[in-house]
Amino acid sequence: MKVIILTKSSKHGKLCVSGLDIEKGNMLRFGIDEKFEISNYELLDKNGNYINIGYILYIEKYEPYPIKNQPENIIVDFKNNVQIIKNDYNNICRILESKQNFNSDHIFFNNMEYITEHELKKINNVYSLIIIKVSELLIYTNSYNKTKANFLFNSRKYTNFSVTDQEYFDKNDYLLKNAYLIISIPDNPYPEDKYYKFIAKIFPSNK
Repeated sequence: MKVIILTKSSKHGKLCVSGLDIEKGNMLRFGIDEKFEISNYELLDKNGNYINIGYILYIEKYEPYPIKNQPENIIVDFKNNVQIIKNDYNNICRILESKQNFNSDHIFFNNMEYITEHELKKINNVYSLIIIKVSELLIYTNSYNKTKANFLFNSRKYTNFSVTDQEYFDKNDYLLKNAYLIISIPDNPYPEDKYYKFIAKIFPSNK
């Protein structure tokens, strides 16, 4: 299987790593165990090279490990079963444009920054990772020093989305005219009944 790495977002002091199956167009979330939290030093291929966003990998073997609300999860032994093919970061936007398959009018059922347990059941656990193209993306820091974002999608305004893309943690009142976003929802609610939607990665677009 050939994949391109799209996120290395912040998760409990480690990384939430996801990517795209280039041939099938499916999103995948990678783990080395059932926690799906990876330290950067654990992201090495079989030749000892560090794996970064934009790298295309060949994965020889993996174990599907779907868990509640996250059917995309797979467990991978990076050091033994993964090899870096090339760095294709410069072509990410072209790849995302060709692989967009999210046709809903809303992001995870509504235009709120979270989805409820009741709403989540209507998705039927089909997906927890999406690729979307947005406009007027404003990244800012709120009063609790948390990185947030507002944007337009399908002519609807979305506000107060949490950003876990570490590249933008120090940005405030930072505006992007167009961008591709990788958005994820967690396996468990916090607080009770609220599954917050996280912007795991931001890719600026010139189109």
